[in-house]
Amino acid sequence: MEELDHQPTDYYLLKTHANSFFQTNLQATLTELGVESIEFCGAPTEYCVDTTIRVAHSLGLSLLDEK
Repeated sequence: MEELDHQPTDYYLLKTHANSFFQTNLQATLTELGVESIEFCGAPTEYCVDTTIRVAHSLGLSLLDEK
């Protein structure tokens, strides 16, 4: 989208499942970057975002509103 502020340092991943960690390099990228907490946004929440939040939590990542 033209309206988004794309930066050369941004990370992108292609996903084919509601779980953004499934068959992607998301967990490896977060680990490599030393990420311990994450913030989510997106729609529709009841599908992809909700699934990814649940998996992230099960992987030990904290959500920003938990701190």
